[in-house]
Amino acid sequence: MNFTLELLAAGIIVFAVLHINAEYHGPQWKIYIFKPLTMVLIITMGLNVLPEDIGWYHLALLADFLFPIGGDKALM
Repeated sequence: MNFTLELLAAGIIVFAVLHINAEYHGPQWKIYIFKPLTMVLIITMGLNVLPEDIGWYHLALLADFLFPIGGDKALM
């Protein structure tokens, strides 16, 4: 694992914990920031670990991560 992936993994964990903490203790604006930011970091990590031979399946999986972000924003 290289440093970029380790940094992304640490960021995902930190922002996910901050999101969960905001869900329980507030304030509401933290939820609006940390939940989508966690998903963006997950997508970024997925883009960094793509194999050299990218097929439609890999792109479909990454595109499927975009829909929950839109759904979360619509519900917020």
